[in-house]
Amino acid sequence: MNAQLQNNRPANPVASFNAFMQKHKSQLELALPKHLNADRMVRLSLTAFSQNPALQRCDPKTIFGSIIVASQLGLEIGVNGQGYLVPYKTNCTFVPGWKGLVDLANRGGRCTVWTGAVYEGDEFDYMLGDSPYCKHKPCGEFEESKLTHVYAIGRVKDSEMPVIEVWPIKKVHAHFKKTVVPALQPNHYSKKHLEAYAKKVALLQVLKYMPQSIEMSNAVDVSYAAESGKGVTIDGDFITVDQSQNDEQETNDQNSTQNDAPSFEQEQQVAQQVQEVEVDYAPTFAQIKHGILTAKSPAHLDVMEDQAMDHANKDERKQLMTLIKAQSAKFQPAAEVQESKKPEPAADEVPPVQEVAEKKQTSTEVRKAMLEQISGMKNAKDLKTIIPFIQGHEILTAAHKTYLINTIEHEIGELTKPAEQPATQAPAVNEIKSKSTANGLKISIESAQTVEALTDIAQTIRDSKPNMTIDHLNDVLNTYQLRKKFLEDQQDMFAGVPDLTWTDSAIKQIESAKNQDDINAVYTDPQFEEQSDKDKQRLNLAAQKRESELFG
Repeated sequence: MNAQLQNNRPANPVASFNAFMQKHKSQLELALPKHLNADRMVRLSLTAFSQNPALQRCDPKTIFGSIIVASQLGLEIGVNGQGYLVPYKTNCTFVPGWKGLVDLANRGGRCTVWTGAVYEGDEFDYMLGDSPYCKHKPCGEFEESKLTHVYAIGRVKDSEMPVIEVWPIKKVHAHFKKTVVPALQPNHYSKKHLEAYAKKVALLQVLKYMPQSIEMSNAVDVSYAAESGKGVTIDGDFITVDQSQNDEQETNDQNSTQNDAPSFEQEQQVAQQVQEVEVDYAPTFAQIKHGILTAKSPAHLDVMEDQAMDHANKDERKQLMTLIKAQSAKFQPAAEVQESKKPEPAADEVPPVQEVAEKKQTSTEVRKAMLEQISGMKNAKDLKTIIPFIQGHEILTAAHKTYLINTIEHEIGELTKPAEQPATQAPAVNEIKSKSTANGLKISIESAQTVEALTDIAQTIRDSKPNMTIDHLNDVLNTYQLRKKFLEDQQDMFAGVPDLTWTDSAIKQIESAKNQDDINAVYTDPQFEEQSDKDKQRLNLAAQKRESELFG
């Protein structure tokens, strides 16, 4: 009875597709460029297949054909937006992403292209014509409902003038209705990723003016064919567009127009189908966890393990790996479980020696084991010792080696902090030159007659600071402070005292004279002749008074 129920169970689609891909992997290897390998493409395909229920309803041959197209273009499925497997009913089509097109253009080395999106509130200005330019300063808004423009810019190597294409969002919507076949519009990826679609539309216009490699030209043709619901076949350097899908689609569209208007229930069913087709290309923690818990076979669990390995959050990745280990026990054969429960033999008994055929590990299995080892290491020095071992490993593929080395470098970066730059020591100061400099500064300070003159000397002290020892510098600063205080006190002493005229000053000099020569010095001063008669009379009276005081 159990055997009959087991036979009646539907085959797991992920396991079936995995077997299909393994069977045709040799054909995939022939189509791949040097920088890609078949194992990675199979894993990426299984990841996309397991995440999209609508893709699981497609003919595996059309999926494999789309994977071949992606391989021939040198684009990875679902990696950094390079390209996607998009289902339509029972057919699958590969659609290059705008990042994939940019990568292909830049990969050739003859041109550079980039694209951007403008939102409400951004500072955006552009001009076309013989002196085109495009200036964009984002303000931080990323709500797609506020998208206003998209632009793409291309620059041919050694060319001064860029190629600029700017599209208002209304023009993008009009282009969508005109170029995308009606049957694809309800569940088109632009419904959830409008910015990505709009950028790609503008980018395709710029690529028309850029030098194109064979891969770039084919990728552009594939993009246009995908929007028209057509399949493609790449044979060497040539691309053939399959018109059969489009003809079948047009026939269905014509038949649908002859039918009556759909009922409310039919509209609900269509809406439900559209929701099923829409997929998220980056699986979340919850999606991966759900996939692990609902895995129906070891192959399905292996796919989920690959997704868990690629999950960005380290803590969540550990939780997923723990859950996978627990789930893997469900698929352990009953014979192994019973064997593990057998009592251990007595001490006197010698267990029979069984020859176990050594199973050669695959690159994926080695990578998983290495990742577990790396995640458990907390010492940067120990992590560095693993790198040579990985580089010389015979089983690991080049892609897995690069992946592991990048993981190690990331872990080392988290465990270590950048070494602080040692403080540069100042050169030794010559004691004799320091003393000479200090003495010269002290003489200048003591010669200063005003605070303003002393302030000018302060700059000289700052410039001479590297040439003096600490003791000499402190001595100069003390002298500076004392002189400054003296000059400031002197200013305060005479603050508010009006300036004396020459006559008043001369009278004071006469009053303080100690002999006749001091008095005569006033009369020999050239200023005396310039004084008025009244002032001269004052001076004479002061002189007579002082002479009588000195000589009687």
